[in-house]
Amino acid sequence: MNSRRTFLKSSAAAVGGSWAVMSAPVALSVFDLGCSNRATGRFSTLTESEAAEVEALTALIMPSDETGPGAREAGVVWFVDAAVSGDPDGLQELRAGLAELSAAAAGYGSPLLSALSPEDQLAVATAIQDTDFFGAMRSATLNGMFAHPRHGGNRDKQGWQLIGFDDRHAWLPPFGHYDAPYHNENDAT
Repeated sequence: MNSRRTFLKSSAAAVGGSWAVMSAPVALSVFDLGCSNRATGRFSTLTESEAAEVEALTALIMPSDETGPGAREAGVVWFVDAAVSGDPDGLQELRAGLAELSAAAAGYGSPLLSALSPEDQLAVATAIQDTDFFGAMRSATLNGMFAHPRHGGNRDKQGWQLIGFDDRHAWLPPFGHYDAPYHNENDAT
């Protein structure tokens, strides 16, 4: 005989599973929106000013240099815009973090990080690097840099090129140079 507790647990699991299945298309459409917005040049959620600040901060987290492109070139700001477009709480947290960023930047002469000199931008980023906001932006930068381009970032697969990821539809062994000796050794036996 099933107890009420067992019934409630199984009902909760069923509802949660149903919600996840029903929400998947919404989540996918949000990320597809990020890619289409990038193509049109219009942000779906961020204001132009917010986007400029997000872009400036992500470019500090993942700068371009002689080894390759950074967050600015890979369009990470579009990934961030898509990520918060369907998440009111995430957008509120982002805006609160941007207010903290503005307060930190004001100590260097402008409330806009994007308006500061590269040296002052780095000083502001260093000053806030231990905050939850910076941690979230670091995570978003890495995700936007290396996620599939359909999610809004990784423009022209620049992030993948940076790490040497070969975007193939299918893989056959040996999968990469790192396991070729193993496969050659087993072929000889």
